[in-house]
Amino acid sequence: MSSTPFVHLHVHTDYSLLDGACHIYHKEKGKTDIVKLAKEYNMPAVAITDHGVMGGALDFYKQMDSNGIKPIIGCEMYVSPTHYKDRDQNVPNIKGYHLVLLAKDIDGYRNLCKLDSLANLEGIYYKPRVDKELLRKYSKGLIALSACLQGELAVNILAGKTKEAKNALSDYLEMYGKDNFYLELMDHGMEEQKIVNKALISMAKEFGVGLVATNDAHYLKKEHHKSHELLLCIQTNNVITDEKRFKFHNDQFYFKNGDEMLEIFKEVPEAITNTLAVADKCNLVLDFKANHYPVYKIGEGQSHKEYLKAICLEELPERYGFKYESDDKLTKEQQRVINRLDHELTVIDKSRYCSYFLVVWDFLKYARETGVPVGPGRGSGAGSIVAYLTNITNVDPLRYNLLFERFLNPDRVSPPDFDIDFCERRRGEVIEYVRAKYGQDSVAQIGTYGTLKAKAVIKDIGRALGHSFDQRNMITKLMPADPNLTLEGTRENNSDLIKFMDENEWVKEIFMYAEPLENLNRNMSTHAAGVIIGDQPLDNLVPLTKDSEGGIITQYPAGPCESLGLLKMDFLGLKTLTIIQDTIDAIKKTRDIDLDINRISLEDKNAYSLLNRGDTIAVFQLESGGMRDLCKRFGVNRIEDISALLALYRPGPMQFIGDFINRKFGKEMIDYDHSSMEQVLKETYGIMLYQEQIMQVVQVVAGFTLGQADILRRAIGKKKIDEMAKQKEKFVKGCYEFNQISEEKASAIWEKISKFAEYGFNKSHSVAYAFVAYQTAFLKANYPVEFMCSVLTSEVSNPEKIVFFIKECKEMGIKVLAPDVNVSNMNFTVDGASIRFGISAIKGVGGSASDEIIKARSNDKFKDLTDFAERAGTKLNTRVMESLIRAGALDCFGYKRSQLLHVMADVVRKANQTLQDKINGQGNLFDFMGDSKEESNDNPNNVIMPDIPEVDEKKMLEDEKELLGFYVSGHPLGEYAGIIELYSTTSIMELKSNGDEDFNLHEHEVSLRIGGIIASLDIKSSKKDGSKFAVINFEDLGGTIECVVFGRTYKEYTPLIELNKPVFIEGIASSKDEGGNKKITVNKIMTMEDVQKDFTEELHIHINEGTTKTETLHEIRNSLTSELFKGKTDIILCSTLSSGEKAFIEAGKNFMVRVNNDLINQLKCIVGEESVKIRANKKPPEYKKPAWQKNGNGHSKGKNDYHSEKKS
Repeated sequence: MSSTPFVHLHVHTDYSLLDGACHIYHKEKGKTDIVKLAKEYNMPAVAITDHGVMGGALDFYKQMDSNGIKPIIGCEMYVSPTHYKDRDQNVPNIKGYHLVLLAKDIDGYRNLCKLDSLANLEGIYYKPRVDKELLRKYSKGLIALSACLQGELAVNILAGKTKEAKNALSDYLEMYGKDNFYLELMDHGMEEQKIVNKALISMAKEFGVGLVATNDAHYLKKEHHKSHELLLCIQTNNVITDEKRFKFHNDQFYFKNGDEMLEIFKEVPEAITNTLAVADKCNLVLDFKANHYPVYKIGEGQSHKEYLKAICLEELPERYGFKYESDDKLTKEQQRVINRLDHELTVIDKSRYCSYFLVVWDFLKYARETGVPVGPGRGSGAGSIVAYLTNITNVDPLRYNLLFERFLNPDRVSPPDFDIDFCERRRGEVIEYVRAKYGQDSVAQIGTYGTLKAKAVIKDIGRALGHSFDQRNMITKLMPADPNLTLEGTRENNSDLIKFMDENEWVKEIFMYAEPLENLNRNMSTHAAGVIIGDQPLDNLVPLTKDSEGGIITQYPAGPCESLGLLKMDFLGLKTLTIIQDTIDAIKKTRDIDLDINRISLEDKNAYSLLNRGDTIAVFQLESGGMRDLCKRFGVNRIEDISALLALYRPGPMQFIGDFINRKFGKEMIDYDHSSMEQVLKETYGIMLYQEQIMQVVQVVAGFTLGQADILRRAIGKKKIDEMAKQKEKFVKGCYEFNQISEEKASAIWEKISKFAEYGFNKSHSVAYAFVAYQTAFLKANYPVEFMCSVLTSEVSNPEKIVFFIKECKEMGIKVLAPDVNVSNMNFTVDGASIRFGISAIKGVGGSASDEIIKARSNDKFKDLTDFAERAGTKLNTRVMESLIRAGALDCFGYKRSQLLHVMADVVRKANQTLQDKINGQGNLFDFMGDSKEESNDNPNNVIMPDIPEVDEKKMLEDEKELLGFYVSGHPLGEYAGIIELYSTTSIMELKSNGDEDFNLHEHEVSLRIGGIIASLDIKSSKKDGSKFAVINFEDLGGTIECVVFGRTYKEYTPLIELNKPVFIEGIASSKDEGGNKKITVNKIMTMEDVQKDFTEELHIHINEGTTKTETLHEIRNSLTSELFKGKTDIILCSTLSSGEKAFIEAGKNFMVRVNNDLINQLKCIVGEESVKIRANKKPPEYKKPAWQKNGNGHSKGKNDYHSEKKS
């Protein structure tokens, strides 16, 4: 509480990134923010004045206004002493003087947006700067304050340049007038401020200018001073112990109350009262009901509704097979189409969104006309027949029973939102079209802010306090993986974390300093898909800036932009659409078939067969292990089944998968609470799976309109308790009036609706994405080589995904071959029934050399090495040639790679000479004489190949790995592939693809056993005691992961820790570290033989009663009883009887064996390759909590050494 009226006119929120620590508003109770303090201090108004940015202005405006406090929108500008584009570092103060500007009204707000946009788009030199010419041009509606010690007046005063200071004051008074310019007094106990204040007070009297007192608030409370210091350390990547770090003078830069400010400025009380006068002058009112959507221009004499309807009617023959002339000529089904069309057009027109539909129709028309692949639909927009008839979507809402009201509710109009999927590669072309259509200055992508979430703020504060990576990781490993949890929430019911804090003061300290900074903005980036389009230059309405790549983005996030009436569109780049288009292009090239993916049969047997086999790797949305298993159980035979799959396989609905499948196959009765519900829920076997079904149930049971039903659904989904109570009362009443359903029965139905509404899925979205899933399944089933080639190309920059998909190709019987200069294109290429690596994928070749090679063979393939060298272009040199040879790209000429490497330098030299001769107009004798016998042995360009052995296989594989990133012709682990797949509890690819939710059993860690090879080895010594530990890259058949072998483990298994050695490791895989990578802490290392011996539970030998001879049985017995193979593994004889039945016979203890390759090979020779099977122990090793978690002291031998080296 404060008795002195006062208004803060200089406040830095967290939109002054990593500098301001003032939260605007905290949803959490008990958390301090500007709103709560302003109310507590009885402040009638507060200003926001962030450094050179306005990103928080609208959030600030709304929060203040809704809490009865006048918001004053401002910005602390940087003013260049020369021109705002001048970057001459020799000019004093070229980075800019500070100046605070405050908006009095809408003109002031617009001018503030203009100035801040110009500063950020054109005036950046360390800081976003304006100049005095711009300030004059955009001065209307603004109040200016002289700012802090970095203001122009203060800088000159401290430099003893009183005349210059007065001249500067005269400039500002000429710009703003005496009523709109104030001299700003600050006093944080700094000597420089006292000097400046004295001069400013004198100038105020001399020039008749008002004074205002400010406190340059950067944090909320005095006790947050240390947290703010640490925030500055995060900004500058420094530690608190560094005396030379950037820091504030003291602990006085907080949000003080009026009494505190009056005490400081009691000698000049008018500086306090003038803050109220400034607030009285600032009366900005923003219009949140305005519509600034771009307007689609049409000719005179026609309304937007008429134009839109004409487009729809024109498309009727294509979409529904009839032409509309009059209602009396329509069939019942045709009338249904027209009725739905008229209904939607009426609602769209009444809501004033006809132009919006035309805007979307127009840029999608451009996309399709220029061949940019567009998705069939996304989100609730697929429920509109107008969208379907204008080709905005490609899903028939009548055929799939989709609801328009889920998209645009006539009972509660909120802006419709079409999210559009484009080909990832060409998405930018459509955005550029929109820029050109509506004006470069009327289109921008959307800025977004990353925040200091609980784990992030702990790590950042820990680092700023000087704690090691390992120590910080110890804390975050004890915090739940939920990104929405707060610091307080992470401690709830978390005994391990509480105990760790109680035992370690340094942990308590981190939490204490982190609390005030939690959820502050940390960084700004560009929204992945969002684009803002307006009916005027955007900087009239929102401030703009540039992203890291120079693109123009809004400083406001999406929500504030939309609230000002601007159109937000999501132009999403969907990789799958690129894959589909690449596949279609490949089909045309290889088979000369023109495939229209939107006209393929939706009843293709091959596609459904593939889905029901669970063969869905690379099939859109269906490729996870769980989804593949579900496909096998589900019985997929139509688009609706795929839609149901997508809707079911999510948290919440997953609990109904069993019921759904049982009901689908008639194993479980379907029960409806009321007969009227059957027509709605029959498709999903009585389960309310979709949001649209919830709306329809409410409609048929309680008589709601679909618009009213959507309002009910939203209320339940958002858990609005008061609104839910009103809706329930209305629902129960409607049930009785509409269907004579009792209150008890109606309440029971309500409970089910409430349950399902919490996680019901948008059917329009599910059906639309089911089409994309089906299209990829169709292509994989019918054009597997072309499809997988496109999939590989889409992942060309992701080595581990490439390995994964190459493995899938092999399982599909598709060979992935080394590059070939006569076949390969830039990326992966179809080569008959195989796939070739692209030339540009070869390290050391590059794009330009690849391009020249491909162009050179466009009319005629290369005949031999000499021909290739002479025609491959100027980019070909010995380095490029060597890379091509070692990668296998010149194998097509029929020579050994060793031979090609031996002669390449000579070939390149001669080729260059021939090229030079041609340039000089010379040629060899045969050219001159027109002799066509160039194959003559006398030709000096003929190559004589030496008779030398081929490069050994190991070196060949190493070359492929080095140059392509992958093994193509084999794998160093090839001979162990069966053992690795059999005995590993997971794979590196599976481990890395699992989210953090899979690491929640033991502080986000999981135990495992994996077989592979030590691909790299780095042996280090502990700085504490000199003990050795190892950091290795461990590689299995599909991926690589970093592993650490600490002290005791390293000592015990040193003989097995060798480069390129195939071994099995057991250990703990930890969830993502600060770098976003998973790693394994190794506890045990085993040979391949040890794993076979220790983890084979049973050895199964299959025999046939009718065909297995007695001699064969004796041979089996002899092998099993040999002293060489005595061990502890049980033998099971699986005998196929003459009746067709199978008998399983467990052999006695005398026959227990030690399994190894020798035994397996012996038995396979006796009974056949397929008759020997191993049942392995796939149970993960027992989880053992690491010693450091038990000790709680933050130290473990070797670990800090490892992490400190990683950090450096």
